Amino acid sequence: MVGYGGPLVLSSGAGVAVGRLLGASGKGELAAIQLLPTMILGLVSLGLPYSASYFIAKDRSKTGEVLGTTLALALSLSVVGMIGVAVAQPFFLHQFDGRTRAAGVVYSLFIPLGIVTGVPLGAFLSNQKYRAWNLLRLMPQMTYVAVVCLMLVIGIRSAGILTTAYLFALGTVGTFIMKTVYKREIGARLTVNWASAPLLVRYGAIVMLTAAPGMLQPDQAVIAMSLSAADLGRYSVGVTWGGLACLPTQVVSAQLWPRLPGATADRARYLLRVGVIGGVILCGIAGLLLAKGVWIVPLVFGRDFSGADKPFQVLAAAGALNAASQLLADYLRGLGHPGIPAISQWVAVLVSVVGLSRVAQHPSLLMIALVTLTASFVALAVDAIGLSYIVRKRLA
Repeated sequence: MVGYGGPLVLSSGAGVAVGRLLGASGKGELAAIQLLPTMILGLVSLGLPYSASYFIAKDRSKTGEVLGTTLALALSLSVVGMIGVAVAQPFFLHQFDGRTRAAGVVYSLFIPLGIVTGVPLGAFLSNQKYRAWNLLRLMPQMTYVAVVCLMLVIGIRSAGILTTAYLFALGTVGTFIMKTVYKREIGARLTVNWASAPLLVRYGAIVMLTAAPGMLQPDQAVIAMSLSAADLGRYSVGVTWGGLACLPTQVVSAQLWPRLPGATADRARYLLRVGVIGGVILCGIAGLLLAKGVWIVPLVFGRDFSGADKPFQVLAAAGALNAASQLLADYLRGLGHPGIPAISQWVAVLVSVVGLSRVAQHPSLLMIALVTLTASFVALAVDAIGLSYIVRKRLA
């Protein structure tokens, strides 16, 4: 629970602090700077973190060899991705000033740093080092929050300085903590066995295909290039606000879906009935409260985010639909059908990109929020149809 819910809570808290620190325009600049490196990090990792977790869990005695080979592969790919992003950022950020474009180039360093601080997490989970896994999973978000709080105290209000300071903190303190905890909790010497590389890549590539919509986020790239900095900042805050709907549903999901794989048909039907009904009710209540409470957004995030009540209400509804979709996706994974959530995400991304292309000539925050709501509804519909089919087929 801590490992899954903690990053969401910290990210929401950081979003509030950043909103108050940078304002709407600065928040938009920050989102644009971070978007491309974050997307490419997921792409160049080739699903290798999942490979490491799987093969280490199969044979813990090979932790050092599997992790070392995975890191060597992922870091090699990350260098290529970093160079590509450094070249692309000035073009991607063409609507921003020179300082923002320069900060975007520097932030390409996030790709190898994300590999170093992210790939080893699977080794802790596979070796059942849960306390260390929880700590290290929260570390990037805690580092980010610490940097934001420091900038609030000092009074520096620059998206470029924030991203550069975060890179420095993650590259020094973050990597030191990762190295120290690894030596203490696991201690296996890292080695590289290139003969096992094809197997790692093959497994990881299959996983990446299912996770690609969430990793690549092509619709978010279109949004970043369509909106002004201020509206992009408001959109980012609206998504953060709507994302709070996921908090109660994650509690339900974390308690129920791990029980599904080994459950009998009757027990599985009961768990699904309780989980789906309870989860949908929670999503509805959360979405309604968030939609009614949008007047709180300017008080929490700052006055720069006032005057966008309708887009925030739409994004709150989208957040509730996303929470319900994630809930059903978890149940489908628990029933052994992870492909259906992957299909729903691909379809949602396609709907989002098509919708955004239709409003690209005259983009507005409200229209883009409505496109996001439509894509969220489509994802939920696909997951619901898939779960209904699996229940009838497997649990009849």
